[in-house]
Amino acid sequence: MAIMPAPIRGEAVVRAAQESIKQYILDNQLGAGAPLPTEHALSRTLGISRNSLREALRALETIGVVETRHGLGTYVGRSSLGPLINGMASSLTQRIGGDTRALRELLELREILEVELVRRVTGQHTPDELVDLEALVAQMESYASQGILDPAVDRVFHDVLYRPLNNRAVTMLLDAFWEVQEKVRTQLPAITRVANIEALNAGWHRAILQALRAGDPVVAAAAMQEHFTGIERRMALLEE
Repeated sequence: MAIMPAPIRGEAVVRAAQESIKQYILDNQLGAGAPLPTEHALSRTLGISRNSLREALRALETIGVVETRHGLGTYVGRSSLGPLINGMASSLTQRIGGDTRALRELLELREILEVELVRRVTGQHTPDELVDLEALVAQMESYASQGILDPAVDRVFHDVLYRPLNNRAVTMLLDAFWEVQEKVRTQLPAITRVANIEALNAGWHRAILQALRAGDPVVAAAAMQEHFTGIERRMALLEE
């Protein structure tokens, strides 16, 4: 089956737009209920097309980061991730110092959550969602052949993976995890001793997708467990 790159680009553009909006809220210290600029002004300020901005705002509204008041405009939502992300990031970045224990603890929490989540979501994806997941894994495999490991594609995969759950709390928590990991990732030393890590990462996600296609929650959970086991092995190299 031919893989169309458009869904990947579309997902990535909207995800980047969401991150830009959240960063704008943080940078300008906007609290819950604070008004956002008009679409036209925000589009120009962030360098985002109006269409991408609207899609990003709709996605952020579903998780409570922003809220639209008809006839009045868009406001920072009462469930904004700002305080949570900043608090977690600040704590973790202070604790990391010369080791990686704090980040490893965060990954362990993600593992516990996602192994159960993938078990629950197996069998719930629409054909279109499976096509999107296939396209994302194909993109990982293509990048792996070039020696590229792109966290953004990985993040979109997990976004699409849990979409059928339609659970705002899950989305918000996983978003917070990703945000914190991105904030502390640049502080970690480069890992150069893991051969073919890009191919391994693509393989872990391919195994998850195959289990989803087979509708087997036990195998899907095992594949997710292996994914995190691989990440943990990688982290262990930093602690030697």
